[in-house]
Amino acid sequence: MLIPFKLIRHRIRKMQSFVNYIFLEVICKAPKLKEHYPDFTLDMVKVDFYKDFLKNHGNLLDTLSAIYQIVQGLPGQDIKTLRRAVLVNNQIRELCIGIHQPVTYYELSRINKGLSDCIRKFCSNLYQNATLKSTS
Repeated sequence: MLIPFKLIRHRIRKMQSFVNYIFLEVICKAPKLKEHYPDFTLDMVKVDFYKDFLKNHGNLLDTLSAIYQIVQGLPGQDIKTLRRAVLVNNQIRELCIGIHQPVTYYELSRINKGLSDCIRKFCSNLYQNATLKSTS
């Protein structure tokens, strides 16, 4: 017997919006923003919910600061790869059926090893410290 899928509202969806916003609207625009914002600050985050979230999770803020510094010095092609990683790696259905291939940490490490390490740390911290705590 087939049971129809029922989408449930879950906090993880807010986390996905947060990741998309931070990376696509702030991190990937670091070279353009660095004149006014040489360092990553909460003032750059225009969505209050995300700003509050970062205030409560300082370890994420520290890691984002390191990522922001690295991305400021990357050429446009490398930033396009990072942008593609955020967009493609979150299209789970398309990844599962083989339409897309994920951008791996290895591919990011070829751009910059520190960037890959910081993104891995950010993702781990986001999952362990933010997502798991928010559901318990």
